[in-house]
Amino acid sequence: WEESEGRWKVRMDDGSGKMFKPSNMKPAELAAVPDACPDEVSPVPPEPPVSALGPSSRIRIIGLKAQPHLNGELGTVVEWDDCEGRWKVHMDDGSGKMLKPANLQLMDEQTSSLASAG
Repeated sequence: WEESEGRWKVRMDDGSGKMFKPSNMKPAELAAVPDACPDEVSPVPPEPPVSALGPSSRIRIIGLKAQPHLNGELGTVVEWDDCEGRWKVHMDDGSGKMLKPANLQLMDEQTSSLASAG
């Protein structure tokens, strides 16, 4: 659920993601729900890359080209998503993002405190 948009995030059978208003959805049969990642999704590592990143890590977004306005924004790692090959991050503005490990810079406690104070 994306509170700011008032829409549900939905993973389609083809692997794409869409957002829908509740009025435009109805429950599907359980048999139609895939058990694992869709086959169409590019192969990704089943586990997060080895690094100091993990749940509760404070991060800064870096190196985004499609949404450069997000570079420099701060957040907290929530969990690794095997299907997407990305970290789920709760941003300081309250939004949620799914980001590749290459776009996350681990913040130490001192840097994180200084960044949030300024």
